[in-house]
Amino acid sequence: MRKTLIASALATGAIGSYAACSGDDGASNGDASPDANASDVVVTDGGGGLDSGALDGGAGDGGFVHPGILVDSNQLAFVKAHLTSDPWKTALAKTQSSKYASKTYKPSAVANVKCDSFSKDPDSGATETDCTTQIDDAIAAYTDALLWSFTGDAAYATTGIAILNAWSKTITQMTGSNAPLQSAWFVEMITRAAEIFRWSSAGFAPADEQAFATMLTTVFLPEVVNGSPYSNGNWELSMADAVMNIGVYRDDHATFASGLALWRGRVPAYIYMTGDTDGGLPIAPPGGKYDAGTALAAFWFDQTTHLVDGVCQETCRDFGHVQLGFASMVNAAETARIQDGRRRSDRTFRITASVGASVSLRRHRRLRLGGHRLAERFGRVAAPLL
Repeated sequence: MRKTLIASALATGAIGSYAACSGDDGASNGDASPDANASDVVVTDGGGGLDSGALDGGAGDGGFVHPGILVDSNQLAFVKAHLTSDPWKTALAKTQSSKYASKTYKPSAVANVKCDSFSKDPDSGATETDCTTQIDDAIAAYTDALLWSFTGDAAYATTGIAILNAWSKTITQMTGSNAPLQSAWFVEMITRAAEIFRWSSAGFAPADEQAFATMLTTVFLPEVVNGSPYSNGNWELSMADAVMNIGVYRDDHATFASGLALWRGRVPAYIYMTGDTDGGLPIAPPGGKYDAGTALAAFWFDQTTHLVDGVCQETCRDFGHVQLGFASMVNAAETARIQDGRRRSDRTFRITASVGASVSLRRHRRLRLGGHRLAERFGRVAAPLL
């Protein structure tokens, strides 16, 4: 039986330590938008192959496992085999009743998605609605892909593939100050859908598969591949997950390795452990230039004098952004595990310590959760199934 990092950490979550944040009220510094990372890590046992033959699976030309973005064929088969009993039965019904599972869902693809802080135009203050509808489309596509895999209902495949094709044929650019983060959120989710449809009998035409791959490479990869060392950690962890997903979908080892390198570099710069540096300060993000005093302390929301093992760079900001960072961090680790069969043991203890510390903090401190309504947003529809 496999236990995930999250499950392991919660089992040992009675870490009796909590940081003394310096009175910061959790105010966001502007990367709030509909969150595309709260899909949580997959919690499954291994399972047999799919009995319906709906999911082909296998290895692509580059030797990647397919489907292999966050979930693989064994994990999907495990859920499928348990849909007549709870909690999967209830989760399936909930998913099928959501707006994202509508068989008449229509995508809202546009050529230019402009996203700024809080999805607000900095000049007019108008709401940038394309930011939300783009993420909604990604959620719907992945929901359709899961339901197609679990039920074999071709209507879900038709609707989901239509969403993928609409964006592949329409989007030409991402703009605005939040374009890199918005790009990462969109790619993290929509590649999961495309991966399932591509490696199944869903009817994702080869020309459409290639158009989707071209979109990923030309529109989105430039926004995320170089990371963001001067942004809060949830940004770069989302980017790492997105880059890895593009690598898997395209059977591109160089791109996958770039994403994994981003992940490996940012995890220790996001989660503090005693002994990280000689001076007891956190590790600075690779590629960023922070002095050993004021700049790094400010980047950690002035919590560098009360550090305990497992505290995150955004802990004294709010827990909402910590959740965003964690979701991408663990989802990327799961994709990497699927692809090479190894856990990142050099990062596992750090991550589990941080989950335990966060649990302890939530119990002992009244820190604001942030501006995201995480329980109602991205991934909460389909996540209970997995």
